[in-house]
Amino acid sequence: MIIYKDGKELTIEDDHLFLGGCAGIALTKRGPTDPHIMFLILTEDDENWFISNNGFSSFWIDDLEIQIKKAKEWMENNAIKDPSGFGYTFK
Repeated sequence: MIIYKDGKELTIEDDHLFLGGCAGIALTKRGPTDPHIMFLILTEDDENWFISNNGFSSFWIDDLEIQIKKAKEWMENNAIKDPSGFGYTFK
């Protein structure tokens, strides 16, 4: 699959992509001679996928999961669930 960053195309193998409705993760090598896995956070717009960050070492994926869960928990406890079903709003 082709994804985009700064107007440039990057090809990622399909089995290295984990895509949801609007967010996804792509796994890629750190560099041409370094097989260390990096992950890229992706966002979708008009059926095109775009890289949303500069990538992280796979070492940090557990920390990202923890922070996303903390943010979700904070919103569940401290924000207002949007009645239209589109996420949360600040109180």
